[in-house]
Amino acid sequence: MMDDTHENLTDKKVWGNYYKWKNTLNVVNKFINRYFFDAEIIDVKSRFLKSDSPKNLMEMGVGGSVWFPFFVKKFGHRAYGIDYLQIGCDFAIEKLKKEKIRNFEIYYGDFFEYYKILQDKMDFVVSFGVVEHFNPPTKAIKVFANYLNDDGIMINTCPNTGGFAMHLQKYFDKKVYDNHLRFTLKDFIRYHEECGFDVIHASYTGFLSFNNLVFSNYSLAGRVSKIFIKLINAPIVCVFYWVKRVLNINFSSKFFSSIMIVVSKKR
Repeated sequence: MMDDTHENLTDKKVWGNYYKWKNTLNVVNKFINRYFFDAEIIDVKSRFLKSDSPKNLMEMGVGGSVWFPFFVKKFGHRAYGIDYLQIGCDFAIEKLKKEKIRNFEIYYGDFFEYYKILQDKMDFVVSFGVVEHFNPPTKAIKVFANYLNDDGIMINTCPNTGGFAMHLQKYFDKKVYDNHLRFTLKDFIRYHEECGFDVIHASYTGFLSFNNLVFSNYSLAGRVSKIFIKLINAPIVCVFYWVKRVLNINFSSKFFSSIMIVVSKKR
């Protein structure tokens, strides 16, 4: 039986700095991430988020997310999001409005508590880089389940914290490295199963991608470094993605892939 204690590996200051820093790279991120680094993630998520009619889609920790408005617009879902920083909520609203999305609700609050007052249940609950900031991750996954209806689907995505890119992060910016719990895809699957979910898809993606490296503690130098790495790394990631897609060769790797994704449903 799981208890209710957990260790939060980040705090509001960390996320506030991250949101401000990330927002300055929006122009670069919107194109390069969508068509290069995250193309494989889009393929996987689209398979499960596609629906014949609009559904309730909620992102946990929605602040700064570029994929929330993308998937809402792509499939016409009703948009719900929650973040415990006002700046995160403001960024989410700004992105939704830029995409001319009007049917949304963004909640300013702690997702560990907000489900107690939220009336609506979700058909889809997604997260992009959230659960790895909690020790153990089951605490976040267990709470996410409270937002999901009985037939809903949960999609959790996080960096491959045991992979090569995260090992490099330790040398580039150890503060960021220490904010992440290390685990494998096998562990990620087990966390969901321990929380009462059946895993219907699990995979590593982003072979040889270094897009997850973060330099937010280095101000302008960090931004320049991030853009430089993106431009150099994007063609490499793109080649492996298209070889996999066209020739059906699986390049996923426990060590060299940068992302883990798990799709699950309640038992």
